Amino acid sequence: MASKCGINKLCSMTCCGCKVDVKALKPLVNAPKYICKCCGRVANKKANLCTPVSLK
Repeated sequence: MASKCGINKLCSMTCCGCKVDVKALKPLVNAPKYICKCCGRVANKKANLCTPVSLK
């Protein structure tokens, strides 16, 4: 599966555990509607995930 990772994707924002900005992440994940098929992260908007699918 090809990755579509970019600067505004959660996988790139959280790739290094020592540099995670929790304040910046909270508004992106506080009411998740999508999950990434590649990395399993969840987000409010599908634009923040590499390969999003609806949680519904």
